[in-house]
Amino acid sequence: MIEESIKKLIKQSPIQYLTAYRMHQAAQMLTNSELSILQISLCCGFNSSSYFAKVFRVSMHCSPREYRKRLQISGSQAD
Repeated sequence: MIEESIKKLIKQSPIQYLTAYRMHQAAQMLTNSELSILQISLCCGFNSSSYFAKVFRVSMHCSPREYRKRLQISGSQAD
C-alpha cells in the first residue's frame, strides 16, 4: 500500500527511484573525483563492479569508463 502511494507520487517504483538516485550519484562521482570505478560502485551501494557497470550502461547509455573518458575529453577541449 505504501509502495503504491510512493509510486503515484514519484511516478516510478521505489526501486526505480533508488537506482536513478544511485546512477546520479555515480555520475557525480565520476565527474568530480578520481576514485576508481570499483570504489564508486561500492559507495553507491553495489557489491559488484560488473553489475554496477551493467546498470550504469542501461541508465546512461555508456559504461562508467566511457562516461569518465567523455568528460575528460570535453573538459580538455574547454581549456
